[in-house]
Amino acid sequence: MAKRTTEQPQWNEIGLEDLRSLPPEHRLHSPEVIKEAESHDEAINILMREFGLLHESDIKQLETPIGLIDIEAKHLGHIVEKRMDARERYIHYALATISDPFEVWRSQYDNDTVKLQFIGTYTSRYQMLVVVAQHETHTLWNFMQIDAKRLNKHRSGEIIYQRKRVTE
Repeated sequence: MAKRTTEQPQWNEIGLEDLRSLPPEHRLHSPEVIKEAESHDEAINILMREFGLLHESDIKQLETPIGLIDIEAKHLGHIVEKRMDARERYIHYALATISDPFEVWRSQYDNDTVKLQFIGTYTSRYQMLVVVAQHETHTLWNFMQIDAKRLNKHRSGEIIYQRKRVTE
């Protein structure tokens, strides 16, 4: 499995705040967590329905603050393959993070690929990481709920977007 290269700038090295101490006004309202699917196929069907995809060959584009990203039905199985994680439960967190991320980072990987890390911050204990592969187009690759401490570790590379902060 490819890993981010270690020589990239980290969030704390460039003076950004720790997500664990982020004030509530910089967090989104927590969306609904849905019921866990009973099977891998049902989990894929949930993602397809929530992304508005009807067929395995469908591709849909979603608008983000950094431009369009592709959601390809054929790649959704990758997201839900680890059934113990039941990631389909957090689809509404993923959708909210795609449309209104706290930050987006462009990170280099040791296999010469680039991925975008969409960081989603919420008022609940759940936070969200959405990973988008950067090839000819930007394509959703994965998403996972994660705690703020672990989410900080995904804040490396080049920060290409920050949500406008509310001023005191």
